[in-house]
Amino acid sequence: MAMQADKKYIRSVFVVLNKIKDSLLFDPEHKKTVDYMFNGNAQRLPGEIGQREERDILQQLRNEGVISDTDEADICTIGKQGTANYQAFEKFHFKVADIFEGYFEKYQKSQMLMDNYFWFDNNTFFLTLRDGSVKTISFDTERGSSQQLALFKAITDHWKFGGNAPITGTQVVELMAKYGSVVDVSQLKNIFSNLRNKKIKPAGLENLISITYKKKLTGWMVKIIR
Repeated sequence: MAMQADKKYIRSVFVVLNKIKDSLLFDPEHKKTVDYMFNGNAQRLPGEIGQREERDILQQLRNEGVISDTDEADICTIGKQGTANYQAFEKFHFKVADIFEGYFEKYQKSQMLMDNYFWFDNNTFFLTLRDGSVKTISFDTERGSSQQLALFKAITDHWKFGGNAPITGTQVVELMAKYGSVVDVSQLKNIFSNLRNKKIKPAGLENLISITYKKKLTGWMVKIIR
C-alpha cells in the first residue's frame, strides 16, 4: 500500500509540474511567468489528480520555493451560472524559480522509472518511447560488446540511483566490475566512444541518451529521456 501511495504522489506532483512546464512554452519573453488554470468544477476521472491534491501540491511548490505568486488569483467563468454548462476557473499567476528545471527532472525521472521505461534483458537494452514503440540496442556479437554492455549498465545504474551528479572514472570501473568486466580508468575514454558510435548512434538514440564528459567535474554526465 505504501508503494502505491508513493507512486500516486509522484505521479500527481509530476502532472502539476508538467502543466506548469507546458505553460512556460507560452512565455516568449522568457520571464518565467505562468498563468495556471485550476478548474474546481470539473469532474475528475478515476485515476486523475484530485482537486485537493492539486491545491496541496501547488502549496508544496510554493513552500519549497519552486513557484511564487506574482498576483492574486483571478476568477474566470464560462456559461451561465445555475446551468449545466457553467464552470468557474481560478487563474493563478506564478513566477517560476530557476530551481524548477532540476525539480521537474527529478520527478520526471521518478515517474519514468516507475513506468519501467527502460530495462535490460540478457544482452539487449530496451527503451520504451512516448508513442509506445520500443527501441533496442543489442550487445551480442561485436568485439568489445561485453565491455560496452557493462559500461552501459554501470552508467544507467548511476543515473537511476545517483541523481544528477556526474559519475567518476573510479565509480565506473567499480560498477563495471560488478557486471563482470574488469578495466582500468585509462581504458574508459575508448569504451565510451565505442558505446556512443557503435551502439547508441546506430540505434538512432543519440538524441535520447546523452553521455557527456565534464572536465571540471572530472566525470560523465548521463541523461536518458524519451
